[in-house]
Amino acid sequence: MSPRNYPPSLGLRALVRRHYVFEADLPEGYVLEDTLLSEFAFIRILIRGEWTAETSPGNWASAGQAVFFGANSKPLRVRCKGSFKVAGLALRPSGWRALFPTSAGEFADQMLPLADVMGPCADTMLQGVLAAKDDAGIVDAMEAVLLDGAVGHLPIPRCGSSRTLHGLTARWPCRMQQTGWAFRCASLSAAA
Repeated sequence: MSPRNYPPSLGLRALVRRHYVFEADLPEGYVLEDTLLSEFAFIRILIRGEWTAETSPGNWASAGQAVFFGANSKPLRVRCKGSFKVAGLALRPSGWRALFPTSAGEFADQMLPLADVMGPCADTMLQGVLAAKDDAGIVDAMEAVLLDGAVGHLPIPRCGSSRTLHGLTARWPCRMQQTGWAFRCASLSAAA
């Protein structure tokens, strides 16, 4: 098993605690069960393998290849079958209010498809991560979506741009309008 952690770029340090890539080369059919207990909300991208969580007693489910997790108040049982590789990022509690006008408690113990939170930007992030050739490319792909699109309540430095889309989220039919996230690629999709 190979866990690797990376710091966020300067522009995201107020929001992102860390990036990670975790992979395990396991025998085909081998089932690994574990528990997740995170004080951070996080994004996880399944690059390779089969990964599920116990969403209710005895019910194992997936939220897709790109997933958003709220912080855990209790352990979440997870199951992997065979070899797998995941990448993700943990959001800082201090950055929560910068991205969400709602309480972090509203997302506690939830596992959601990332598209429910980020709209079309979730697919942009997923495709970038899947196309990456190495860990640096994975981190770059995840950060590119956040740096290019996240413009919530915290001004995130962008090269040569001070454009903000805060307040336009009501046009987008996804969880962003409920949470206050604003992603530029979603606005471009909505305008098309």
